[in-house]
Formats: sequence, C-alpha cells, structure tokens
Amino acid sequence: MTRLPMLWAALAALVIASVIGTVYTLGHVGIGDTGDKFVVHVAFKDAAGLDPADRPLAAVAGTRQGRVAEVKREGGRTIVTLKLEPGVEGKVFADAAATIRPAGAVPVLSVDIDPGTPGREPLADGATIPESRSSTYVAPDKVLDVLDADTRAQLQILLGESGKALAGRGGDLADAAVAAAPLAGTAAEVTSTVAERRRLVRQMVGDLATVARTLRERRETLVAAIDAGRTVLATTGGRSDEIERAVAQLPALLDETDGALREIRELAGPLKAGLRASGPLLAELPSSLRELRRMQPETKSLVDQLAQLEQLGSEQLPAIRKFTARLPQAATAGRPSVNAAAKTISTLSDYGAGLAQLGDLISGAVSTNDNNGVLARAIFSSIEPIKPENFGFDAQTKSLGGKRTSLYPMLAAALEHRCETDETACLMRLTTPGLPPVEDAP
Repeated sequence: MTRLPMLWAALAALVIASVIGTVYTLGHVGIGDTGDKFVVHVAFKDAAGLDPADRPLAAVAGTRQGRVAEVKREGGRTIVTLKLEPGVEGKVFADAAATIRPAGAVPVLSVDIDPGTPGREPLADGATIPESRSSTYVAPDKVLDVLDADTRAQLQILLGESGKALAGRGGDLADAAVAAAPLAGTAAEVTSTVAERRRLVRQMVGDLATVARTLRERRETLVAAIDAGRTVLATTGGRSDEIERAVAQLPALLDETDGALREIRELAGPLKAGLRASGPLLAELPSSLRELRRMQPETKSLVDQLAQLEQLGSEQLPAIRKFTARLPQAATAGRPSVNAAAKTISTLSDYGAGLAQLGDLISGAVSTNDNNGVLARAIFSSIEPIKPENFGFDAQTKSLGGKRTSLYPMLAAALEHRCETDETACLMRLTTPGLPPVEDAP
C-alpha cells in the first residue's frame, strides 16, 4: 500500500512536466502573425520532419524572430520560406547560413539562421540562402535506423551493461570528467597543432609542386645557366695564375689611378680659368649667331647659283666629252688647215694695212664652204657678234619658213650635225659664243 501514493505522485509529476513543456513550446511556437514580415528562403537538401502545420520557430542567432511559413520540394531540394520580424532586415548578411534543429521540450523542429559577417552586403528581402550554407538536424532514430538488427542488439546490451556498471557511481564519473578536463584542453592544443602542421605540410607540398613545375618548365634555361656556370668556373680555374697576377698588379693600378685623379684635380684650376676666359667669347656668340642668320639668304642664293652652275656644266659635259674624244683625229685632220691658216696669217701680217678693212668685212668676205673659211670663222667670229642678216635671215622677225625660232639654236643644231663628219665644225660649235646646249637645239 505504501508504494501506491508514490506511484500517484510520480504520475502527477509527469503530467505537470508535460503541461509545462507544452505551454513552453506553444509559447515559443506562437499562435499567429500579423503585419509585414522580412521573408527569407532557405534551400535544404532534406527537411524531413519540418511541418508548417506545427508552426515551427524561425530564429536568428538563437533568438526567436518569426516562423516557418511554407515547406515545398523543388528540383530535388526543399525550399523553406521564413517570415521574420521587420527589424531583422539589414541585420542578416549575404554569407548567412541556416540550420534545422529541435526546439523546446516537445520534439518540434525549428530553423536557426546564422546572420553572417557584419560589413558584408545585407541579405535582400525574398533572397535565398543556398543549399551549400544550410544543414539539417539528424534525429537519433535516423541514426539507429542505419544500424542493422545485430548492431542495435549489441548497442542495447552495451547500454544496459553500462547502466549496471555506472549504477551508484555518478559522482565518480563526474570526478573523472572534471579530472579529464585539463587533458581535453591539452588534446585540443595537440589537435590544433597537428591541424596547423597538416596545413603547413599541405602548403609545403603545394609550394614544392610549384617549384617542380617551374623547374620543369625552365629546364632548358637552368641547364644553360648550369653549363655557363661550369664554363666560368672551368675558365677561372684554368686561368688562376693570370687572375693571381692581375690581383697582384691591382695595387699599382690603384696607385696610378690615384695619381691620375690628383692630376685631374690639379687641372681643374687652369680649366676653371679657361672657362672664365671664354666667358666674353660665349657672350658674343649670340650676336655672331644672329649675324650668321642674317647672312643665310645670301648664302642660300650663292648655293643656288653654284647648283645652277653645276647643272649647266653637267649639260655641257656631253659636248665637251665628244669634242675631246675626237680631238686627236681633229688635230691630225686639221693639220693641213692649220698650215693653210699659217700661210694666210703670214700673208695678212705682210699686208697689215688691210687688216682693219678685213675685220669690217669678215662676215661677208670669208666663205664657210671650205676648211679655211670655217677655221677663219671659228677664229675671228668673236670679233663680231653673230647677226641673222649675215646668214640671210630677217633681222626683225628672226623667222624661217613661217616658224618662230632663233638663229642660235638653229646654228647649234647645224654645227652639231656637221660635227659628226667634220672636226672643224666641232671646234666652231664649242668656240662660238652664245650657242645653247645640244638639248635645246631644235
């Protein structure tokens, strides 16, 4: 009979605890929402057990801020829609994450949002947290469902035997846990150090891979550099005696260099004086340059005249070249004419009184049909200028056959043509003043 009141007391305590848990859970779950909400969508790989009918809680950093409004499957994933309080907007950032976890004494799931890194761009209303930043609560029954019947039986035996072994020894277990706390801290340090070593080793392996890849890519360059270094060392080793002698001569060379520098320093004084003396000359240099600039037009005109003279000479070169080429033959062929001219001059010297009259009448008196006449024309034509009327042309119009032309180009062309068969005509062509070049002749 004594056990019955204790049973009733235990049942009453259980009912009271259930009521308290239900009230607590309902207080956290809430009844309804009103007003505008900040909507956030979360993509989960699996959201089994998250039922909108249970009015699941939605929290931000563990603090209740709203509820789960909708759960739907879409493209092989579950999209959970959260309606949060308006004040949450601007406090959840672009790198936010979400987790499904149990809430309250009643096994009802909730969604907790990690707000992310402050300073990042705030999460916009209606944005979706991707599946890569979401995780799902795994219930113990799902873990046990993974085990087969034998494993679950063995686990049940292990738990039962553990209960028997630990019966009445809770204090000892607590003391052992307290005593193991420093060991846990040390283990954490060891684990952290090992993790850092693993990171360093991984980084070293990556760096070694980079070095190996670089060496492989630049193998030819490294081989060439090594060969060049080997050649330098071999050359240096083979010429060590010369290098030793050069090093031995280096102090003397340094002494000579020092002496040269002292002489240069001594030369600085005269050089400075010379520069000071050249000051007046440098002062007159601008005026000299201005005078030279004023002479530039006259200099340019002189250069132009020289260029014209050079061009005129180049135009006369063909005729001179042709004349000089035929000069030996002309000298041989003209020897009888020269002898005849010598006789003529001897006769004229004997009759000097008639020379003046001959000069007045030379253009009409001397014929051009024989060698003596041509030679006389060539010798004495400079005494009297060429006149058209002496050749039977009109002195006023200077025309021939109605064609406007000049006597000088015609005479030059005639002599040029005659020069091909008569050397005396070549001589007359060159000695007659005022005749134009061959190219200007008609």
